[in-house]
Amino acid sequence: MGLFTRIFKPKYKHNNPEVRIKEIKQITDETILLEIIETDPSTTVRCEAIKKISDKKLLVNLTKNSNSLIRKAAIENPNFTDEKLLIKILKSDTDKDVRKSAIKNANLKDQTVITDIAKKDENSLVRMEAIKRVSDNKLLEKIALNDENVLIKQTAINTIRDEEILLRILQNTNDESIRKVIVEHMHYL
Repeated sequence: MGLFTRIFKPKYKHNNPEVRIKEIKQITDETILLEIIETDPSTTVRCEAIKKISDKKLLVNLTKNSNSLIRKAAIENPNFTDEKLLIKILKSDTDKDVRKSAIKNANLKDQTVITDIAKKDENSLVRMEAIKRVSDNKLLEKIALNDENVLIKQTAINTIRDEEILLRILQNTNDESIRKVIVEHMHYL
């Protein structure tokens, strides 16, 4: 590498990752962003570049990356809109944080899938994110009354906006912590 190249290398190639991240925020050229995604040694820097990508095909390809943080960053990009792929990720990705990002993606609208994840995902944090998106109040009531996990129950209660259902749960539970959550939640409705 020549002296000129070393002295005047772009900031996105700086040795300090914090300098590279700051520079990425100024970059609009997707070719440069792609170069960063493909070559930067820091996953954090690569994820920062992914946030700025608008190419939907590239985002889809990034969901196949072996690094879960890269997959997560691609799914969290606002330009990631492939609902079918989100569903596939929810059903097959082994990383809970990737699934959590997929369930939070606003482009996932299929209530059947959201409901299924709310009931069956192996990870309680993924289930809680799914419960926040469930529109079926009867299912939320069933979860609030019958689930074994207190945090899952509380999430279901805090998602319900119907006072009649909350009162019904209040009447049908003996769990004081759940009763307290219901009373507090009703105060804010």
